[in-house]
Amino acid sequence: MKIISIVWLATGIALMAWSIAELWQIGHNSYLGVNSGAFKSMLISSGFSLVCIIGALGLMVKKAWGQIIILIAAILSIIYAVGYLLSGGIEDTGRIYIFNVAALFLLSIATIIVLVKNWRLKENKT
Repeated sequence: MKIISIVWLATGIALMAWSIAELWQIGHNSYLGVNSGAFKSMLISSGFSLVCIIGALGLMVKKAWGQIIILIAAILSIIYAVGYLLSGGIEDTGRIYIFNVAALFLLSIATIIVLVKNWRLKENKT
């Protein structure tokens, strides 16, 4: 569980740094501006990164709410990855983005497996 929480924390911090840099760039671009879809997309990305960071911190201190938040983040990541694949996102984006989506998908699958296994172990102890 510790490794999962560290990876989610690193993912959240990296995503937040990227989102802030993109928000700054988009906000200062007179063509795009703060009313553009790109700006709104980065706000969503920033919100998701906060969910990852808060959930990972909750996992690190072994709180039940941390597990629930990370589970929600994992499910949302799987939905995003499947939607990305089905909507033809691979043709529209570069290799780095494809790798990131695949890595997030695999992290989400691993997280769900670990959380379910952890919950079953707790259930068997009682």
